[in-house]
Amino acid sequence: MIYAEYFGLQVKNFGVPKLNVEQFQRMMNIIHIEGIILGMSESGEPDRYYTKRYRQTKSFNELTKRLSPEKVYAEMVRLSEKK
Repeated sequence: MIYAEYFGLQVKNFGVPKLNVEQFQRMMNIIHIEGIILGMSESGEPDRYYTKRYRQTKSFNELTKRLSPEKVYAEMVRLSEKK
């Protein structure tokens, strides 16, 4: 869980980020969906969850914009400062 681990380390090292509600929800959704995808991948039945995993991966990519965790985190902080 790359994003969850990175976000967790950021909070541990620098404290809770000052995110607006929208960006906080985005961060929580990224963490949640990453866990769902990982769980389905490790289920031992990858074909059974193909369609659901595809939808979750698509949502995950929309939330992260396929950026690295560092860039996503920085973007969320930057967007929160604008408002």
